[in-house]
Amino acid sequence: SFLVAAEGSSPLTTTATTQNLSGLPDYVEVFAVVRGVDVDGVETYASNEVSIFVTLAPDSFEPDDTQEQASLFSADPLGTGTYTQVHSAHEVTDVDWISFELLGPSDVTARISSTTYADAELFLYNDAGTELGYGYLNDFNGEETLSSVSASDLPAGSYYLMTRPYDGWSTYNNYTLRYI
Repeated sequence: SFLVAAEGSSPLTTTATTQNLSGLPDYVEVFAVVRGVDVDGVETYASNEVSIFVTLAPDSFEPDDTQEQASLFSADPLGTGTYTQVHSAHEVTDVDWISFELLGPSDVTARISSTTYADAELFLYNDAGTELGYGYLNDFNGEETLSSVSASDLPAGSYYLMTRPYDGWSTYNNYTLRYI
């Protein structure tokens, strides 16, 4: 599928060689052509089509690229309920860390899901940096819409979730990380 932009009013009297565009969706390829208009309103032939790639902006939790920079799921220790954060992988090397605190023995499940194409990894770590779980989201064919990591009977303490693009393969727009 593709998006078609509505044609707006042309800047008829500009002599500028550049134009700023706003309101474009993140992580899409946009195609543009340019036409000149003379004083009588006669348009020139269209220029060659130009491809412009709109990059992703960092999500609001950046910087959260290390365990020390991890964003908090909650300022308070996690209890029962669901906690959610929405992130993006704005660069192929983007790593997102999220921390949470448990007050006592707990079962933990965390899920990553995306409504757009994403190949992502999800890790669960303890405070010492030991990996406790791994999940992989591969929605290349739209078959997998979420991946999860789980651990049972975790003692009180600090824990971390880390997500990243699988093997530095691709950037992707919003994904949801949910603690259940």
